[in-house]
Amino acid sequence: MWSLLLWQDVAAQANCITEPGYRMSILDLLDHAITLSHYIHTLSSNLYQEVETLYSQDTDFFVLYMTKCHTASISTPGNKEQALKIQIAPQITNYGDSPVWTQLPSLQSADGKEHLNTLHHLCHCLRRDTHKAQNFLKVLKSHIAYHGNC
Repeated sequence: MWSLLLWQDVAAQANCITEPGYRMSILDLLDHAITLSHYIHTLSSNLYQEVETLYSQDTDFFVLYMTKCHTASISTPGNKEQALKIQIAPQITNYGDSPVWTQLPSLQSADGKEHLNTLHHLCHCLRRDTHKAQNFLKVLKSHIAYHGNC
């Protein structure tokens, strides 16, 4: 997840940018990002609930819960305290390989059961990951606001 948030050759700026042309503070940008991430998480939760409600009558439907999400291999903090301890070294340019989702053939399968199970699992993982992103943005905002960097 972290590698998705970092762009190549772009360094994080802890202080507010006051140069001409910049109209928003970092806290305002984070507020906007949190609002958008909340909206995306709400949409992914609604999609997950809809898939679960419509297709959960199948007894084998929850088998894929035993399978980890393809993004589970990405190291992320487990709580706020761990998130606040993260330090990113600007000299590190490679954060490892991005996880590869290998279930596209199952999602495109003509087998309706396999297709629905994969769709359900994908919706579950999307909901999980959007929730994590939203929470990490909130932690980042509170950390910046608390330390008075803006």
